[in-house]
Amino acid sequence: MIREIDEKGYEALLAEGASGVIDFYAQWCGPCRTMSKIFEDFDKSHPDVLIAKVDVDKATDLAQKLGIMSIPTLVFIKDGAVAEKHVGIMQKSELEKRF
Repeated sequence: MIREIDEKGYEALLAEGASGVIDFYAQWCGPCRTMSKIFEDFDKSHPDVLIAKVDVDKATDLAQKLGIMSIPTLVFIKDGAVAEKHVGIMQKSELEKRF
């Protein structure tokens, strides 16, 4: 299940030592809508993978804190720490390689 989180939710994921991917997006962003469809498809075939979304227009402080300048930006977390950032659309096959 894809979760919508804010800065508190992000901090909670890190504190609990979560692993997964967080999609930083905006409602008005065309490539972000494409990425959302890819995540929906990925989630159906990989329900065990944590997928979260952060709307950068609602969480500007968090986006700035993480240095997110372009969207979509995918932040991969492993054991409660940022492991990788990817800017732009990532195909489902590439997501699958990371999990």
